[in-house]
Amino acid sequence: MDKPPTITAPPPVPSDPAKRRNWEQAAMFSLAAPFAGMAISVFGQGVTHGDRLAASILGCTSMFLILAGLVLGILALVKTKRYGKKGIFGRALGGTLINGGLIVIMLLLLPGLMKAMQRAKEQQRQEQQRP
Repeated sequence: MDKPPTITAPPPVPSDPAKRRNWEQAAMFSLAAPFAGMAISVFGQGVTHGDRLAASILGCTSMFLILAGLVLGILALVKTKRYGKKGIFGRALGGTLINGGLIVIMLLLLPGLMKAMQRAKEQQRQEQQRP
C-alpha cells in the first residue's frame, strides 16, 4: 500500500535572541509602568503643592507612562507568536490589563473631575465679586 505523504510543518524560524530580549523588556516595562506612574503621582503631590505647571508636568508624565505601558504590552502580546510565550506573555498580559484598567478608570472619573473644576471656578468667581 502506498502511504499518503505526511504533511510536516515548516521548521520554526530561529528567533533572534536580541529581538526576543527586547520584547521581554517591553513586557517588563508594561508591567512596571503603571506602578511608576502611580508613584510619581503620589510622591510628586507634596513637591508640587500649589504649582500648577509642575503638577501638570507630573500628571502628563504619569499618563505617558501608563499609555506607553499599554502600547508596549499589546505589542509584546502580539510578538509572543514569533518569539514564544516564556518570559513575555505573562508580564505583557498583566501590564496590558493593569494599564488598560487604569485608563478606563481615568476615563470614567473624567466627567466628575470636570464638574468639580467647574464648581471650583464658579466658587472662586463668587468670592472675588464679594466686597
